Amino acid sequence: AYTLNKIGDYIAALNICNQSIKINENFYKSYQIKSLILKNLNKYYEAIESSYRSLELKKDFNSGYILLGSLYTSIAKHNIGLEYFEKIDQEKTDSDEWQYYIFNSNYIYNFDKLRYLSLTKKFENSIRLIEKSSLIDFCYIKSFNKIKLGFISGDFRDHPITFQLKNFFYELKLSSEFEIFGYNNNKRNDDTTNIIKSSFDHWNEVYNYKDLDLINLIRSDGIHVLIDLSGHSAKNRLSALSF
Repeated sequence: AYTLNKIGDYIAALNICNQSIKINENFYKSYQIKSLILKNLNKYYEAIESSYRSLELKKDFNSGYILLGSLYTSIAKHNIGLEYFEKIDQEKTDSDEWQYYIFNSNYIYNFDKLRYLSLTKKFENSIRLIEKSSLIDFCYIKSFNKIKLGFISGDFRDHPITFQLKNFFYELKLSSEFEIFGYNNNKRNDDTTNIIKSSFDHWNEVYNYKDLDLINLIRSDGIHVLIDLSGHSAKNRLSALSF
């Protein structure tokens, strides 16, 4: 079920998950996986119900609190989401999980700035280190005819950020001063993706790239200015941009 969910076959994944629950209705992970599948099917309230069940069965299930918090974020109930993020065991929380917490905090009215900074520091400290010997040297040229601009995002698709920037990308392509590189971190492309690609001189599908491979690709492209368009939202690659 987990694998089918990852490759986007949600209905088949849900069927197998329900079969698993019939076999053993007290296995907490089955309910978590079911919740993830339902979230991908945009069935948020059913996902919340399944997530509650996983936490009933295992009260110290850290990922369960993260998932429940993110589900409430998805339905714009950010204060309820915050309650569950605050229950996490910080020693067991990885970089991806910290980002759900940080993203939700952006929607909390008067959220303490120092507390927000503390969360971002915890995210930074949770990123897995990469040996410097594995990184290639920067390949950018100091004397150049064109500035190499790189944009990295998980939202080069039917998404507000793309609607706001598509004309901007088009104008950049017309300029003789810039060479434009796109790094697309989403396997789900659509018609908008195909339209936006034409505004880039170079286009890279990096969804399956490990951090090391992505870092080395960007360095080898000789990028002068790299712009992240995802922040702490889904499909971001901030863990790679920290090196």
